[in-house]
Amino acid sequence: MKLSEALMLGSTLGEEVSNASWDKCLLGIACHALGDSNFYNEAVMRWTWLTEKIVSHPDLLNGHPYSGTTFVTGLAIKVEEGRMTIQRAAEIVAEIEPAEVEVGEIQNEQADGRQVPIPKLSLEATKRR
Repeated sequence: MKLSEALMLGSTLGEEVSNASWDKCLLGIACHALGDSNFYNEAVMRWTWLTEKIVSHPDLLNGHPYSGTTFVTGLAIKVEEGRMTIQRAAEIVAEIEPAEVEVGEIQNEQADGRQVPIPKLSLEATKRR
């Protein structure tokens, strides 16, 4: 699941989120929605682009490029200050996050005999490019 989708799911948690210690953290909200408890570690393992990709968006941080984690922190600040909804933050994340990779049906046989799926780009990914 993409980060934007997990944020949309997390935005529906209401009181459960507002009473949590990480209620102002978008990564915490997204990870909690997926049942993860160690939100930062889970987030950077699940959505590797947060630490690997430099992103920018005209609605945030004057359009300057930042790491994914800094970018999401900037969105969280706007949400906390009431200048943006979680839903709008999720829409912005959807605009900048990489396309999700689907696991293909083709199997690649490893030297030890294991069959490993070879990733393929989703149709959505090819449309964005």
